[in-house]
Amino acid sequence: MEKAKILIVDQEASIALEIESILKNLGYHVTSIVDTSEKAIEKSETDKPNIILMDIRIKGEMDGIDAATVIRDRFEIPVVFSIAHLDEERIERAKFSMPFGYVLKPIQERDLRVTIEMALYVNGVDAERRKAEEKLKESDKQRRTWLEHSPDCTKIVDLDLNLLYMSSAGVEGLKIPDITEYYGKPYPFHFYPESFKKAMTGNLMKVINTGKTIIQEEDVVDVEGNIVWFHSTIVPIYDDEGQLDYLMVVSIDTTERKLTEEKIKASLKEKETLLQEIHHRVKNNMQVISGLLNIQADNSDNDQIKQLLKESQNRVYAMSVVHETIYSSGNLTEIDLHEYISRITNALTQAYVIDLNQILCRTESDDIKISIEQASPLGLIINELVSNSLIHAFPDGKKGEILIKIIKPTPEDIEVTIKDNGIGLPIDFSWQENTKLGLQLVKGLVENQLDGHIKATENGGAQFLIKFKLISSMSG
Repeated sequence: MEKAKILIVDQEASIALEIESILKNLGYHVTSIVDTSEKAIEKSETDKPNIILMDIRIKGEMDGIDAATVIRDRFEIPVVFSIAHLDEERIERAKFSMPFGYVLKPIQERDLRVTIEMALYVNGVDAERRKAEEKLKESDKQRRTWLEHSPDCTKIVDLDLNLLYMSSAGVEGLKIPDITEYYGKPYPFHFYPESFKKAMTGNLMKVINTGKTIIQEEDVVDVEGNIVWFHSTIVPIYDDEGQLDYLMVVSIDTTERKLTEEKIKASLKEKETLLQEIHHRVKNNMQVISGLLNIQADNSDNDQIKQLLKESQNRVYAMSVVHETIYSSGNLTEIDLHEYISRITNALTQAYVIDLNQILCRTESDDIKISIEQASPLGLIINELVSNSLIHAFPDGKKGEILIKIIKPTPEDIEVTIKDNGIGLPIDFSWQENTKLGLQLVKGLVENQLDGHIKATENGGAQFLIKFKLISSMSG
């Protein structure tokens, strides 16, 4: 361990040499021996001793007390005074120089060793304290610099909800000329709207009561009355003993994002209104076409032509149901499959069945939402197959049932079964050889529009199984 360095300041050379001898015996290193206050100050700077043993009545323009005060203020070197006798007035004065101890002359080795060791120890502890304080000050300075240059508004609020600090980002954002005028006063600010003050005050108290971090987003006004949006995080800060000390509120200015969101919402609303109007007009135009086909059928004396016109009318209706469902639901991308198919089958039953007790048409479906791109061809397919069952499956007033069953065996797959318990398909039924427009239309829609496949079977009547992949309403 390095020897402690000691500067001796004494106006009597013999005493100074005696002290030097004692110090060397105790293992200390004497840097210099001087006899005036001016020399003591000079050697303090050049020798850089760990401690100074100072005669309180030293010669020179300054006595030992004055010299010790200068040395303490300039070099922070601890001083131990040596005194020949107790002078109460001088000792009282010496207190202001904050000495690290006293030794009486004639100096005893034991007293000197204890006093110097204690002075070195206290000075070491004091030096560590000063170092820690400097680090703390530097750390506080760094944190304050970070806060001041951060784009986020940081506020410190005490447990009585008084503002202690606000960073420059908040000051600039709220256009406050002098933030110090608000320090020690209630937060939120008086010029904030009541909605914000109520929400923020409630959340601040909730953090105090629960000790949990809370997030809120509210709009405020600056001192000029402009609306400013802040996303705020309220954080409890604890002291070294784990007691709640104060609250920190970090707020991010989200005004620009909010304004952008409002513009996007307004744009989307405008587009939704436009699309709804388009669907409404398409539905109305199809109803006009359906009406024209109905008038044409009524004016025709040819039963075959009437039937063809009626089938065309039903096809137009099946397509119009898509637009009607979209317009009434407000969802412009997908529709509920059960509701959609039920509308089509109910319309077909009313068109073809005179006695509603004769044929029951049921729809069973999982909870499925389908895109407009797939709803329209599927509606036409079900229109054709159900129409065929209503027209051909139950001749001579025979009673029966038609079932449309739709399931999702996997999240991506759809299976649609249309079956009846009527007379069934012709024995020689073949997709390739069938020339009927309706069935040709069904096969083309399944394969080309739904990218799926269809299978016809006999199962106590006609049965058609259609399989295809469900596409997302968000794709493409």
